[in-house]
Amino acid sequence: MIPRRPVTALAIASGTDGVGKTTVALNLAVALGRLGHRVALVDADFRRGCLNVLLGLSPHLHLGAVLDGQASAADVMIAGPCGVQIVPACPVPVPAQLSQARRSALVSVLQGLSASFDFVLVDTASGVSPATIATVLPAQQVMLVTSAQPAALSAAGAALRLLAGVSPRIAAGVLVNGARSAHDARLAYEQIEKSARRLVRRPLPYYGFISRDAAVADSAMRHRALVDYRPDAAASTCFRLLAARVAGFGRPPAGNAGAAWGRPWPGREAESRRCA
Repeated sequence: MIPRRPVTALAIASGTDGVGKTTVALNLAVALGRLGHRVALVDADFRRGCLNVLLGLSPHLHLGAVLDGQASAADVMIAGPCGVQIVPACPVPVPAQLSQARRSALVSVLQGLSASFDFVLVDTASGVSPATIATVLPAQQVMLVTSAQPAALSAAGAALRLLAGVSPRIAAGVLVNGARSAHDARLAYEQIEKSARRLVRRPLPYYGFISRDAAVADSAMRHRALVDYRPDAAASTCFRLLAARVAGFGRPPAGNAGAAWGRPWPGREAESRRCA
């Protein structure tokens, strides 16, 4: 169970390519938006950011302009589904080692967004390059996305070890994406959790899993977030539950949505059994 604590910035990270990290970031952001939260989604994949590609958007400015002092975050934001505000990534790769000036600017960007949004999600580059670590460390929480494949689990464990070495008190949890079943996802999580106990001497939170679902690829082809395009899909159910878990230790939504804060939606117990 993820601990209940205030979170303003959540980094979505992975140990390797191909585990669906960006898809998770996008759908979690939209699912939080559907709950009535104000959500900012920052594409901090400095190698090949593709959030705008997934949604078929064509930004004129990008995060690089903000980090270089040429624009503000508000200048580069583009509107996504369900009110999510997206800060697009740089159109060309940047050096693996971020300059100190860019690191400081990134921290300032996240702090500024945290004052205006309920949740700030940061989609990082996969792997553990210095630039990736620089985007992870300013966040209060890290969601490490993996699949149940042995190579992905090994890479996730390596990423966790490196992050713990850089910041021993970092608050990281695991999400298993594209799982065939709750049982397979739990086994995958337990493999990483065992090594985490030896490394950081504390339990590793489990965010749950996202079901393997052909509708995910279909929604990407149509430039739509799955939870917006196919809310009835099995993976959408899991994304809704994931958003509820994340929202459980965030600030309640403002306005009319706040009236329903803390109430279970219809079928929540059944969803919990399917995606926990």
